[in-house]
Amino acid sequence: MRTVPKGKWTQWQPMTERYRRFRRARARLVKLFAEIIKLRD
Repeated sequence: MRTVPKGKWTQWQPMTERYRRFRRARARLVKLFAEIIKLRD
């Protein structure tokens, strides 16, 4: 974990939110593929 440099929070905030959304979407995708594999077997 890093400390946000002074004055950078407003610049970094959208990037961190996009990364959180990416991680959540990727987790959903993994679960979806696992379900597809289960149904296929």
